[in-house]
Amino acid sequence: MDLGIRNRVALVTASSAGLGFAAAKALSMEGARVAICGRTAETLEWAAETIRAATDGEVVSFIADVSRKEDCAELVKNVKDELGPIEILVNNSGGPRPGQFESLEDEDWRAGLDSTLMNVVQLVRLVLPDMKEARWGRIVTITSSSAKEPVGTLLLSNTIRPAVHGLTKSLARELGPHNITINTVQPGYYLTERLREVALINAEKQGISEDDALKNMAGDTPLGRLGKPDELGEAIAFLCSKRASYITGTTLLADGGRTLGTSY
Repeated sequence: MDLGIRNRVALVTASSAGLGFAAAKALSMEGARVAICGRTAETLEWAAETIRAATDGEVVSFIADVSRKEDCAELVKNVKDELGPIEILVNNSGGPRPGQFESLEDEDWRAGLDSTLMNVVQLVRLVLPDMKEARWGRIVTITSSSAKEPVGTLLLSNTIRPAVHGLTKSLARELGPHNITINTVQPGYYLTERLREVALINAEKQGISEDDALKNMAGDTPLGRLGKPDELGEAIAFLCSKRASYITGTTLLADGGRTLGTSY
């Protein structure tokens, strides 16, 4: 199926590894001209080279920390200068610090807001003028299934992620008249470094190995396994496509059936 996004300019944030990398790769596979960003030059260049080799696509990379307002502004400017106006935005970030309530300080809350909510606010604000002028745009934010069913060790994520969904629902009405869609995806347990970090915390609490903690997570899904990042990347590419032109303000829960709740 041709997703109809060949030569569209796409920015995927926090994309040097994990789910952001998978989203960037999937968009490049569909012929989009992709910009990726991250905080570490070596990892970022590896990611860009790996995607180019796999897709034979145009991929550019920029060092940026999207929890910083000034970095967001410089990033969007650099992408526009290099590739042109951004037509597809995939918001991703490493997620706020794991922990329970009594282990979190005020600075953890502020950092979590900047990296999980305010980065989305800043980046959407920056790409909107060009999307509105073109009367076409796709915005997808990667959140977490913790927004639907809280995870014990992810209190900050449990608290802040739902705000991103509220923002998305609200913006869908504002942006719809401009032919801009905005959606979120809620990944569950995908085998990424972030998941290993959570598994290590669980392992220490339960007195088991990290591998056993990962096996327990896999066994907690009806499909009986952890997700592969590429599986989420392909779902994100669809939401960014011409084929998904009537899908906006919605949340795709992609967690292997693990979450039991019925409301987002």
